[in-house]
Amino acid sequence: MKDSLRPVKRGTQDRRAEFNGFTLTETVRQPGLVLPRHYHAYTNLGLALRGAFVETIGERSCEVSPGSLILRPAGEMHANRYGRIETRCLIIEIRPQRLEMIRQTSDILQRVAHLRSAAIRSLAQRLQGEFRLRDEASSLAIEAIILELLAQAMRQHSSHLPATESRSLRDARDFIHARFCHPLGLSEIAEAAGVHPSHLAKMFRRHYRCTVGAYVRRLRLEYAAQELSRSDKTLSEIALAAGFYDQSHFTHVFKLHFGLTPSAYRAATQTGKARTKRL
Repeated sequence: MKDSLRPVKRGTQDRRAEFNGFTLTETVRQPGLVLPRHYHAYTNLGLALRGAFVETIGERSCEVSPGSLILRPAGEMHANRYGRIETRCLIIEIRPQRLEMIRQTSDILQRVAHLRSAAIRSLAQRLQGEFRLRDEASSLAIEAIILELLAQAMRQHSSHLPATESRSLRDARDFIHARFCHPLGLSEIAEAAGVHPSHLAKMFRRHYRCTVGAYVRRLRLEYAAQELSRSDKTLSEIALAAGFYDQSHFTHVFKLHFGLTPSAYRAATQTGKARTKRL
């Protein structure tokens, strides 16, 4: 199957609405439908409401049914194969400014995750009810439920992490934070932490739920996002300062991560700050 060149399109039966930095879409998918590899332009949460499907990300597949919550970073390629009955889901897209606020508290949205629990199913049903009701209190209620979903995801995810962070991992993390804007190799980081590179790679992924490379890339993108929102530096200057090869590489990676080009992100964040100052 070929990758879609654009984000997946909404179906004719899909319903969509905006709520305080979140975009909710209730999707309807017919029995037996197969969606080839595609991506979403914005980081999103997927909640299964009815029916079941198989979602494949890379070589890993997971069974999704009511009570399932899928966390997908922007640009994450995946494919879906739907079951024998009509499937309904709620897709919660998180806009860049809201995403930046959430990331100040947690990194839960930095990686793919598939979680399932009775609590998630209950929250999904409440969210669907508010989405369909849409009275004067729905906007506030929807925002509260989404934040509660994120809190539930954080608790479930953290329960699978090692209880303590080893000294070698702390040393590796501190070394990365001090030098992420510079070229970094796994051997160099491992030497600073006093462990073998293969051991570091294994332990780092187990504890932080991502590779060393993905962690470094995230730090570079977060640094670049801050520079875009608070400085007048050119995109080329920011790209090089953040550790990217060039402006083209920076633009490509930034858009996959945030769902916006660096220029569009700068315009959105600086416009938001200007409005806040006027208020």
